[in-house]
Amino acid sequence: MIARTYYDPDEDSHAATPGAMERHVGKMLDTLVQLAIAHGSSVLADHLPASIKQHGQPKLTTVTFRIVT
Repeated sequence: MIARTYYDPDEDSHAATPGAMERHVGKMLDTLVQLAIAHGSSVLADHLPASIKQHGQPKLTTVTFRIVT
């Protein structure tokens, strides 16, 4: 849905395949999480690394996703 809405597969290589789009969106999420850890609230700075340690990736609830973004 993100690819169809915001990207042109003929102009954006990361939108050419579902796998490429998934990697691109994953990198964007990783960047947002790192910025939230570095510059976000103390709640996020505690929650996100703990979630990554426990699950291998950040598990974001609707609320924490809104805070991150």
